Amino acid sequence: MDQKLLLNPILDPKKRIEWFSMKNFKILTIVILVLFAKISIFAINEFGQNPKKNPTKKQMVTKPGNCCYLGVDHQNKVRINQICKNKSTTTFELEFLERSQVCTIIENVTLIDNHGRKYKPKGYSGISNCPDSLSVSSGDRFTWSFELLDASASSFSLSEVELEAASGMNAWQWRDVSIGHCHL
Repeated sequence: MDQKLLLNPILDPKKRIEWFSMKNFKILTIVILVLFAKISIFAINEFGQNPKKNPTKKQMVTKPGNCCYLGVDHQNKVRINQICKNKSTTTFELEFLERSQVCTIIENVTLIDNHGRKYKPKGYSGISNCPDSLSVSSGDRFTWSFELLDASASSFSLSEVELEAASGMNAWQWRDVSIGHCHL
């Protein structure tokens, strides 16, 4: 026999059938396993059999602690859910009440207490910075953070500056929101 035939089983007619059937068996086994895995994943995703289902509403974005529920709406579009204070920051958690395109310019958001003191904004989360807008659904939440609100404040006003360049956008405003019931 030719030396090439002995070294390469594909060229040997007797071993060729044996080699192809073994190779095909391995490939067929892998294909079946992959298809079974894809079918299982499809069944879990499509038919709700996955016990780790994501909630439809987003979780609270503020940490529990020194917070007070407010539940004050602006034109039935956005609600201040709660105000939270820590050692150096006052954070408002807000919730969208309808589907919308939104953005914020934190420098244009004003917090004033009932004594007339203005507080500087410190940050935001869960909402995009204008001009980039974010599509939100009812129940989605975001936060605005400011310097620490004075302990003697019994109410506040929170508002965005209305911009002429932002046609079609509404500025949110809450006036004289009472926090007298809060023990912050």
